[in-house]
Amino acid sequence: ALAAAQGEFIAFLNHDDQCDPRRSIVQLEFLHAHREIAAVGTQIAHIDAAGAHLRDINLPHDSLGIRWFALMDCPIRQSALMLRRTAFPSEQPRYDESVVFNSDYEFVSRMVRSLPCANLPERLTQYRKHSNNTSRVRFDLFVESGAKISQREINLTFPQFSHWTLDDVLELRAIVIGYLPAGFSRDLKTVARATDRFLDLQEAWSSLHSHQSDLPHPINPLV
Repeated sequence: ALAAAQGEFIAFLNHDDQCDPRRSIVQLEFLHAHREIAAVGTQIAHIDAAGAHLRDINLPHDSLGIRWFALMDCPIRQSALMLRRTAFPSEQPRYDESVVFNSDYEFVSRMVRSLPCANLPERLTQYRKHSNNTSRVRFDLFVESGAKISQREINLTFPQFSHWTLDDVLELRAIVIGYLPAGFSRDLKTVARATDRFLDLQEAWSSLHSHQSDLPHPINPLV
């Protein structure tokens, strides 16, 4: 579908999610007013299979916060995404077809590395949580693939952490975000290791962006 898109803007919405009727016009108005922004998302609410509210998910608003968040998880949710096709001058925006799980995280993390993006403060998208979600049916594969993307993004941003193994990143995401692999033990040693890694990551980020006044956006549990 992306390869066939010809319009200036492309909006996404998964088949089992829903959005506020105002979402498209609010995002279009934002992108028209901010020509430098390549893509924009919204804040998210989780709903159950019947549409009842479960909880709110808060995502960073600005490009720097989004890039920080992308080190650990997808910072713009696919069902909330609207992108400016012309911001990709060399080719159509493309998902990596080899990525089966977390394909949105893989795509968005690549995009935010080089293009300025934003999330609106309005909560205009509802993500439906149900027993048939891929993230639940194949949870272990979902968690592992997300950790591989996170490991890639951390290594690209901070080569000094390239010695971190996939298990190290799995532990990190389990403690910081809440993605718990099968058999994961939340013992004190594991928590201490993951906490130390997160603090190292936060310190490296703050040092890299010492000219910025804002601290990194807190990473909330998103499961």
